[in-house]
Formats: sequence, C-alpha cells, structure tokens
Amino acid sequence: MWDRVARVTGVFEALVLAYLLQIISIVMAALIDGYWANMISAVLFGGTFAGIVNLTLSIAGRQFPANPSKAMARMTLSYGVSQIAAPALAGLIAERTGTYRGSLYLAAALMVAGVFMVWQLKKQTEA
Repeated sequence: MWDRVARVTGVFEALVLAYLLQIISIVMAALIDGYWANMISAVLFGGTFAGIVNLTLSIAGRQFPANPSKAMARMTLSYGVSQIAAPALAGLIAERTGTYRGSLYLAAALMVAGVFMVWQLKKQTEA
C-alpha cells in the first residue's frame, strides 16, 4: 500500500504522511479511552509502522546506492537500541507519573521531530 502512495505522492511525502498518521495513532492512545479508539489507534500504528520501515529503507537505498546495506545496518542497530531504551524510559515515566501518557506524548513529539528531519533530507536531495 505504501509503495502505491509513494508512486502517487513521492517517497518523502508518503513517509511524512505515514509519520503524521502514526502521530495521530499515538495521540489517540494517550487522549481517548475505549475499545474502538484503541482499535483504530492500533490499526493506524501498525499500518504506518510497516510503511515507515519500508519507505525509510527505500530512501536509504536511493541515498547510498553504492553501499545501501551499510546505511541499513546502522538504521537497524539504532532501531534495536531504541527498542531496548524506550520501554525502560516509558517505565520510568510511568513510575513517576502513574500513567503512560507522558511516554506517549514524548513518542509523538519525537515523531514530529522526525517529520522535520524528513523534510530537511528532502530539501538536501533536491538541492
């Protein structure tokens, strides 16, 4: 699905769209309680997560055509470290505040920062 979106909009635009939808899913989880809100949030998160990985690897392949595997390996390593550190940080936030909302807000803020980074990368590739 995300490859089709990228063909119509452009890969950077599709990635930003996926980020924005994922931000919505994270904020929904933080703000809205209830079965259907959680289900919609989960579907949005899962669907955008796969798209973000796919589109990011595609961009890496284009940015580093001589050796894309090196860039992809670094991104995979970064992701692995984040998969370890983020739950620990979320646990600390929840322990101090009594809720996971703070960690969700932090995740959403980091995703917003990611949108700006994607736009900067797009500007650099167009220059």
